[in-house]
Amino acid sequence: MKKLAYFFVGALLSLTIWAVACKHSGTANHNSRKEVRLSDYLTVDFSGYDTFGEATATIDFRSMVENNPTAFDIDKVDDSEYDRSVKSAILMSQDIFIGKLDKASRLSNGDTINFIWDDSMKASIVEFSGKFDFSSASIKVEGLLQAEQFDPFESIDVIFTGISPFGCANWNSRSEDLFGLRFVFDKNSNLSNGDTVTLTLSDADMSEWCAAKGKIPSARCKTYTVEGLSSFIKTIDEIPNAVLARIEQQGIDNQKAYSAKTWVEPGSLKSMEPIGCYLLTPKDYVSHNEAENILYVVYRLTVSNSDNNGTPFSYYEYATLSDLVLNADDTISLYASGNLVGFDLRNLKMTDDKEHFDYGSYRYVGYLSLDELFNKTVMVYIDRYNYESSVSE
Repeated sequence: MKKLAYFFVGALLSLTIWAVACKHSGTANHNSRKEVRLSDYLTVDFSGYDTFGEATATIDFRSMVENNPTAFDIDKVDDSEYDRSVKSAILMSQDIFIGKLDKASRLSNGDTINFIWDDSMKASIVEFSGKFDFSSASIKVEGLLQAEQFDPFESIDVIFTGISPFGCANWNSRSEDLFGLRFVFDKNSNLSNGDTVTLTLSDADMSEWCAAKGKIPSARCKTYTVEGLSSFIKTIDEIPNAVLARIEQQGIDNQKAYSAKTWVEPGSLKSMEPIGCYLLTPKDYVSHNEAENILYVVYRLTVSNSDNNGTPFSYYEYATLSDLVLNADDTISLYASGNLVGFDLRNLKMTDDKEHFDYGSYRYVGYLSLDELFNKTVMVYIDRYNYESSVSE
């Protein structure tokens, strides 16, 4: 009986040792499972034309699961519902193993782009007992088609309109091939002659357009110098001599007509001589209801009347225009109510009737001294306007 007891004890001990060995063997197999490198199941395809190529990333989740069943806790031999387990693992993987390309458009052959896995999802892989490598993948761009180059600005006309410093820039295309492309100015308003503006071909729809046309632009932007704008007169010298002579003569004609109609002694006007101009220009931008320039043509009038026995004396008047515009062809226009109008001298105004003086029993519109005229025409605006004078007296 003792021998039989010893046999059972020995058999039981052998069985226990074998079971423990098997347990440890199973643990070792589990810990030695191969790490799944996610990027091995990543495919990046390139399409389009060099410089404007596009990249698309695809992840083969089925191969990832089927090639690594133990990582996804699938027993390929004993699992009676293998297909269902694979589908379930694929669905969960699609939610866990996600990432994106750091650049997917405007690609050129030879560029290197990266697919970056979202490792913030690592906490979710407790669903699986395998190990997973979230290292990013670097991919070299290749296989993009070579497109024909063209200069898009050869068919673009840039047009400047308006009055400096409030000019505008616009562009027109002379080619139907450019339909679908959009060009944008860095600045297209409040322009002055001599300014520069840059016209840039917009990125919008560029890849799609290039794919359709098989062309890419050789230049993306072009700089233009603003020219040809009309401009508000800033100096007396900018007024053509012939124009100034017309203004001077119109003032004389207006005064002669006025004196002939209203003076008691129309013949007492002996002479009316222009002696120069004052030109006022803003020190800064003016409000919409203020003038961009004011021109005063100054006259010395010589008159006589019966109160002083016909002895001549002199006084001063002015004729004035505002918002004079010099056009690109050296003609003059006037700016009125937001529009350029012709140089109509009916807009010429003479000295205000409120500005008058009495000489004996006669009343004259004007000023006995040049200083008075200067104070009434220039000094009243001196806080907002600079002035230039060509008055010779």
